[in-house]
Amino acid sequence: MSDGASRMSEVVLDAGPVIHLSQLKLFRLLALFPSLHTPLEVRKEITRFDLPGKREFERSEGIHVHRVSGSERRAVEAELKAFRLQKPDISVLALCRKIQAGLLLTDDLELRRAAEVIGLESCGTLGILLRTSKRGWLSLDETRQALRDLFNLSSLYLSAKLLDQVLEALSRQDK
Repeated sequence: MSDGASRMSEVVLDAGPVIHLSQLKLFRLLALFPSLHTPLEVRKEITRFDLPGKREFERSEGIHVHRVSGSERRAVEAELKAFRLQKPDISVLALCRKIQAGLLLTDDLELRRAAEVIGLESCGTLGILLRTSKRGWLSLDETRQALRDLFNLSSLYLSAKLLDQVLEALSRQDK
């Protein structure tokens, strides 16, 4: 396996996709990523506040929780001080560096912008739904419904315009 292929296999998970997929009863879609990692701070964020996804997260055997050292966090914080990042966000980016992750799963726009600056690909809940649909884990009808539910039922902000654009693209794909 090449270096690039192994790097892409390591995926770091932030709280957003756990919460939003759980709100849609689609937490199982995280299994699309066989090697999921998250920092201890994200686990605490999800479990301490009894957020949606807490039970699923605690039961999941496929998510590896890591400690991130203070020096690892400080290095990221110093490099990305222009961004308004919370402690869990900084730990997420530090973990990405530590394990040489190829992908970050997050719905946090500021975190995605910071990830881009350090050359890291990111994907949110919307992207996870589209990836699983492309792989055949969800039918087009199930994907459409999940996208509508993401807009109507989840706590993720998704503009009506973006939803319409994605649904239109799916309709073109169906033809």
